[in-house]
Amino acid sequence: MREGSCAEIEVVVMRRRSTWLVAIVAVAGLLAAACGADGAPAAPQAPEQADPDTTAVADTTPADPPDQTDQAAQSQASSPPDEQQVDQPPPPQQSDEQTKPDPAPADDAETSDSFDSPALTPPPLGESDLLRPQFLFLPPDATLTPSGAPILRGPTDAPVGRPWQTNWDVRLAPPEEFIAVLPRDAILSLDAPRYDDIATAGIWLTAGHPVIQIEINGDARAFPLGIMSKHEIVNTEIGGLAVAVTFCPLCNSAIAFQRILEGEIVTFGVSGMLRNSDLVMWDRTTQTLWQQLTGEALVGAMVGMKLDLLSAPIVSWAQFRTAFPNGLVLSQNTGFLARYDLNSYVGYDSAGPYAQFFSDETDPRLLANARVAAVDLNDQRVAYAFDLLAHERVLHDTVGGQEIVIVWTPGAVSALDRNSIADSANVGASGVFLRSLDDRLLTFAPNPDDPATFLDTETNSVWDIFGRAVAGELQGSQLQAVVHGNHFWFAWAAFFPDTELVRLDA
Repeated sequence: MREGSCAEIEVVVMRRRSTWLVAIVAVAGLLAAACGADGAPAAPQAPEQADPDTTAVADTTPADPPDQTDQAAQSQASSPPDEQQVDQPPPPQQSDEQTKPDPAPADDAETSDSFDSPALTPPPLGESDLLRPQFLFLPPDATLTPSGAPILRGPTDAPVGRPWQTNWDVRLAPPEEFIAVLPRDAILSLDAPRYDDIATAGIWLTAGHPVIQIEINGDARAFPLGIMSKHEIVNTEIGGLAVAVTFCPLCNSAIAFQRILEGEIVTFGVSGMLRNSDLVMWDRTTQTLWQQLTGEALVGAMVGMKLDLLSAPIVSWAQFRTAFPNGLVLSQNTGFLARYDLNSYVGYDSAGPYAQFFSDETDPRLLANARVAAVDLNDQRVAYAFDLLAHERVLHDTVGGQEIVIVWTPGAVSALDRNSIADSANVGASGVFLRSLDDRLLTFAPNPDDPATFLDTETNSVWDIFGRAVAGELQGSQLQAVVHGNHFWFAWAAFFPDTELVRLDA
């Protein structure tokens, strides 16, 4: 494993005005270290610990900084500090109205075809509210979670200090598994996101740009990874449902959850901690810590709970705009200064996990940063290597007693390869679906005339990457999606070491 690097510098300065001069000096020092006399980036080097006075933080309440390791401090998207970060002004004001056209463009590049998200976020609860009985998911004497995982109890040394109020006396993982890299909310989630229509988003998105696709109750949304890699969490509403859309660039894990705890809508933020190189989230109501890749409560009042996962495949922008011409796209008008068409993790696809964030041995069955279509059905876990999917394009399997089909199409590029996402490697997209339709089991094959679609052998109908029949006898039909992820192998295997791997024979 090699340590991380990046070819560009973006330094976030959000401290008080009295620290601006210090920040400017720090920026100059970083630029001098990273660039030669001609301004070209220097050779990759191991990241260094960030100065807490120049680290991006949104919470300016005076407090002792959280403990940090001697390893690299993360960037705007959990990356080392010599990577690009986002120059962030104060977060935008949340809309008080339902989705509506934006009355005025934010800049010359955008039109008025922009939409605000509904205001579903409740105000944070006070310290006393954190102890309300309805925010204790399990009885105080519970020793096991509903899934049978042992609960660790008792005082312990937390890896973070003030202003956290998380109850570390109830946990599923020991504190030493958490790496505190940045202060809480140093990477700012988008809590009042704006959306563009297809035409407006097409001004900056290229055909292969990877997007997270979510459709709920006919409401189709796309979340470009160029934006998600810099903010990691979007608290939003889709089809009338409160949703958290998340992306951990260090694991290539795109996952969406219902953001409802015990009947109450909550918002999630970036804790600044990692576990197995994966994003650790926190909810602002109970201050419970959550594992992004699994949706499981790790530490605090909600230990024992797992968030409800939603289907959130990564596809190309071209695939989304073709399938959903009336869909909405997360706007680059976020209120932050950033180049969302650029990648802050140049070369990460081939670098393997950063050693300072993942110290365990990687599962040798596959290259660490190989992509897999990972499925968890009825407690049976299977990962399908992307190189196999690209070779076969269609696979049938039985997982957890369910007959499924796994499909792959070219077109989507990596968000973690070259500096310009548009110039990055074509890694493709996967889809996983139940094969049964109206009590009829379908068999699928690649479409020899179109690499973007598939055929069923029963009716010769044409199907797309979203499981929709777009032509033929079954046109208009929809296969049931199976929640899956296009994760890096090392990350999936770290959380599910007993997973079955399906790959090309050596």
